[in-house]
Amino acid sequence: LLSEVARLYLQVAFCFFGILWGAHLLSCMWFFVGTQTGVSDTGASWLDGAAVNVQGTPLGIFDAGVFYQYSVCLHWAVSQFSLGAIDIMPRNTMERFIFVGTTLVGFLFGSMLVSLLSAAMVDLQMTRKDRLDNVRTLRRYLSECNASPRLAVMVTKLVKQRLSVQDRLEEQDVPALKLLSHPLRLQLRYDTCKPFLRCHAIFRLWMNIDRFCMQRVCYEAVTAKTLRAKDELFGPGEPGVAAYVVCHGKMSYSTESFIASPDPMEVGPNDWISEAALWAEWVHVGKLDVVEESVVLVVKAQLLPKMMRNTAIRVTA
Repeated sequence: LLSEVARLYLQVAFCFFGILWGAHLLSCMWFFVGTQTGVSDTGASWLDGAAVNVQGTPLGIFDAGVFYQYSVCLHWAVSQFSLGAIDIMPRNTMERFIFVGTTLVGFLFGSMLVSLLSAAMVDLQMTRKDRLDNVRTLRRYLSECNASPRLAVMVTKLVKQRLSVQDRLEEQDVPALKLLSHPLRLQLRYDTCKPFLRCHAIFRLWMNIDRFCMQRVCYEAVTAKTLRAKDELFGPGEPGVAAYVVCHGKMSYSTESFIASPDPMEVGPNDWISEAALWAEWVHVGKLDVVEESVVLVVKAQLLPKMMRNTAIRVTA
């Protein structure tokens, strides 16, 4: 994901190239209108006034090169967007109507462009101000708590790093989803969870038996959780209240033993973790650390049996 500064630069670049593309089309149209002598009610066009004096000799625009002709038209077109000064004026009624229309459109477009860029810069400044306030408050708290300098540096560095990354959107962060009907929300949750739940044979079987029951299970007993690097999903000795399936990202599972500590096990997409918590009382004997930003589906162990209302599904469970 792009940072706020990168998005601002990208927005400015898009506006710049959009202006150039619009000016290119407008300059081509302006040159075409100037060459159409049949639409002139005065017998003259703007091309007649585009001549330049070269050592006392007038040089018509058609006597110049193609690049000069294009640059003259492009200069006129860009001036319509920016309301700048130009040395080319219309010479007939058609050209004057086009001139008036492009001036009005350029005025509206320029005002809209300035407002959009101003709003983007103000939003960027407000975001930076919020981050500075958060870091300033954190440093004050660490100072009042007499935290050790080494720990304070570690905490501040981690907070700054996480503040610089945009949070991943979750379902509760999208207010528009509350406007959906209940059946449609069930279907949406089911479609987002289905690709990962199907990795497990029992869930794949349940989906084939009763899809509507599984929609209710996904809506009531399955939630998505976003984890950042260096987070810990669970630790040794904690009760297992849910099973987890990794949607994307990378994590590391390790166990602690008095005799020997085995090498950490890498956990990646479509891997299931703590599956036994769904079928029995479970206590974690290891810990799961997040290596890079990850998203996991949390299958709640307590709610899952209550959602199994289908007789065939209960038999398989």
